[in-house]
Amino acid sequence: MIQWIQGLFALPGYKLLAFAIALSGWLYVQGSETVEHKYRIGLAWKLPAGVVTTEPLPGSVLATVTGSRNAVRQADGANLMMAIDLSEQGTGAATVEFSTFELTGLPPNVTILGHAPSSLNLQLDESDTRKVALKAVTVGEPAPEYLVGAVQLTPGVVSIQGPRVLVEQLLEVSTKPIDISTLTAPTDFSVELALPRSITLVEGQGAVAAHIDVSPLVERHGFSGVEIALNPDWRTKVSGATVMLEGPATALKTLSEGDMLVKVVLPDEPDARRYEASFGPTEGLRLHVVGLPVGVRVVSCDPPTVEVTHR
Repeated sequence: MIQWIQGLFALPGYKLLAFAIALSGWLYVQGSETVEHKYRIGLAWKLPAGVVTTEPLPGSVLATVTGSRNAVRQADGANLMMAIDLSEQGTGAATVEFSTFELTGLPPNVTILGHAPSSLNLQLDESDTRKVALKAVTVGEPAPEYLVGAVQLTPGVVSIQGPRVLVEQLLEVSTKPIDISTLTAPTDFSVELALPRSITLVEGQGAVAAHIDVSPLVERHGFSGVEIALNPDWRTKVSGATVMLEGPATALKTLSEGDMLVKVVLPDEPDARRYEASFGPTEGLRLHVVGLPVGVRVVSCDPPTVEVTHR
């Protein structure tokens, strides 16, 4: 170990000279070797006032550059940007040759070999605005035994802007698909619009909200043999009735004849020994079905009239 340490520090002058030669060689290679590299260049577009393109403008272009390794490395961290000034261009077709525009942020000793793509064909048109109706688009199936009503959009009309040739063709704008699967109650939420390419909303408009009415599927079902209940001091020859109910399918599925009664409602102070109670009245002497869930109503009762007598 001692001999190794002594050898490490032996002849320091020669070792320092060797290090300097190696460093010089490395710096020479870095400074003189020519390399190629590709960079993503940001594009800053300037169009004539009141003019837009029929297709969205790209935000960048790929540029191939060449130069010394050091110079290319310096460009790697630079803010490379190309300004595309079309402010003097009229409406109609236009071709942008990227090689004709200056690339800023590139070191002077780096050369541009080319762009990908090398050019871009554009169609310029006057900007236009108009109001269009909104159309709700839904996907999926409602939850079992539920009904989905119309989708109400707020607002129902929006202002759009874009190339006149496209704006003039639009009569309505659809929402992006709204998933109605598994909905079991009225629902409110924000929705996005499926705007065509190059079409945007006029600034200052709020979000579009959707309200979807969801209600249980309504069915009718008859229940026979429902017990007729009355005061023990009274009697009737009819022991059971058939009741037709209407309501949510989910509620009707859980019901049975034993869950309800046809109650004979007599006057508070009966003054006769015989009465005929009918189904239909909401007050006074009547037949009244009790034990029903919320949302379920009685459509009919058979028999519709029951005669009761005092014992």
